[in-house]
Amino acid sequence: MCGICGILSTQHGIDPLVVERMNAVLRHRGPDDEGYLVADTASGVFSQRTGNDTVPPLKNTLKSIRVTEALFSNLAFGHRRLSI
Repeated sequence: MCGICGILSTQHGIDPLVVERMNAVLRHRGPDDEGYLVADTASGVFSQRTGNDTVPPLKNTLKSIRVTEALFSNLAFGHRRLSI
């Protein structure tokens, strides 16, 4: 049983760490993997991010959700994966 969460804002930027906290609440739905998508829909800039439970091959190639580096985002999704 996997889980997803997200925020879409038309007024203000989104703090990606809010989505990380939302995703942490869903950990019981999928403790085997997690990932994030942070986006600025106006400019079309999308960034895949990792979390604490991201599988090692991806964790070594993508940036952490905690590395925000001035990315304006108005859309953020998080997901949890349960391996069966």
